[in-house]
Amino acid sequence: MQLIRGDDDTGAVPLMIWGRWGTGVPHQKPILVVVGRAIQVPKVPEPSEEMVAEYLERFAAEIERIFHKYKAEAGFPGLKLRVM
Repeated sequence: MQLIRGDDDTGAVPLMIWGRWGTGVPHQKPILVVVGRAIQVPKVPEPSEEMVAEYLERFAAEIERIFHKYKAEAGFPGLKLRVM
């Protein structure tokens, strides 16, 4: 699994918003919002890389679970998910 990082100075990840007429105005489409199970993460001041990788893997597994469970309901039954 590869983690994509944002700008190291700001911690921000660039986000491109493309909506109606090429602007930030959203398209008039229904949105399905799904919330997965909570992942309990202990507060560790300096976690090891292995610990971070373990919780990242749990997060990715939950994303995959809810994606496959709800993709047909969202109108995309044949869509494939690729976690990078």
